[in-house]
Amino acid sequence: MDEGDNPVELIIKIALLVSFFLAVFLRQSIPVPLYWGLFVFMLALVGAYYLISYWVSRRDAARVRGTALPPDGMSFFAVRKVSDNVSDDMYSRGRLEFFNEGVFFYVRLPKKQRTRDVPCSLVWSVQAAHVLSVAKTRTAVWKRGIILVLDDERTEVFTSFKAFRAIEKISGML
Repeated sequence: MDEGDNPVELIIKIALLVSFFLAVFLRQSIPVPLYWGLFVFMLALVGAYYLISYWVSRRDAARVRGTALPPDGMSFFAVRKVSDNVSDDMYSRGRLEFFNEGVFFYVRLPKKQRTRDVPCSLVWSVQAAHVLSVAKTRTAVWKRGIILVLDDERTEVFTSFKAFRAIEKISGML
């Protein structure tokens, strides 16, 4: 168990492992409806684990920012590639927000660092003046997202289907 794991994450991991064991090794002794229900249960466990581990709500980002989301702002759940190193976590998952002032990306803090008032942290931001263009892109074979071209010749790629669909509004904002 990692130091940052909370008890709910541990319970979900154990339940997922036991469910997988049942589905693979005890397949013949489980009735068919229960067997397929086990897959639905495992899918729900994976979704719950994902929410507990990575979800940053608009309210959480507003707490860190200190202000509510402006009416002209947009907010999406997104994934950002942060490393090409296979041994590290290559992706950062969190809340991507667009305002007239710039673009901000928040991630959920580990359990030991997280408090009620500070549930997430700002890990990446750029002022709107430094964004040269915003375009649609395919971040993987079947995933859609956006690419931000910055004035220092860097690019930032975010996977988010909702941001992909709202590219015209995002472009108009920046």
